[in-house]
This record gives sequence, structure tokens and C-alpha cells, in this order.
Amino acid sequence: MILQSCFPKDEPSITIINNSDDIIRDVYYWPSRLDTISAQISIESGNKIQDKFNLEEVETDGSYLVSFRRGNNTDLEKVNFGYFTLGASLDRSFTLIVMSDTVLVNSK
Repeated sequence: MILQSCFPKDEPSITIINNSDDIIRDVYYWPSRLDTISAQISIESGNKIQDKFNLEEVETDGSYLVSFRRGNNTDLEKVNFGYFTLGASLDRSFTLIVMSDTVLVNSK
């Protein structure tokens, strides 16, 4: 109980920055063990979005997942990152930087 109380609870933040040359579209992000999707958006090149993961109803362990498509490409890219346990996040925030050929993930 003491260990879990040290973890940030309920709402770690997420920032997705599009540093690629293309729009990224059909962006979804959610804790990977939930069936509910937090968002479906598009992010223009050079722009970013900020939001929070709501873990209030999460009673399992798992990680976070972001998926998106680049430009007119129909291929779905998925990035799995971070970890939560029993609704408590091990990180307070995540920043995903979408580059032309990769996605960088930073956490605090």
C-alpha cells in the first residue's frame, strides 16, 4: 500500500508532437487493456496535442498505446509505452515525438 501511494494516480498527461513532414491522422490513445478509446484526431505537421489518460476505472496492470496513420498511408502505426498497475501510473507524463521515420517517447 505504501509503494502504490507513491505512484501518480488517475491522470498522467500525454503530449503528442508531430515533427514529421506529414499530417498524422486517425490518432487514438488509450491504456492498452481498456476497450474505450480516448480520442480520434489529426495533428498537422509542426503541431501538438495535450491531454490526460483517465485511469479512474482501471483495475488491472498494463501499458499505454498510441496508434495513427501518416498522410495518405493506410498502414496503422502502433506505439506501446509506459506502465500502470491497478490504476496507478508509474509516470506522471508522456511526450511522444513523431518523426519522419520513428516515434520518440519521453516520460517523467
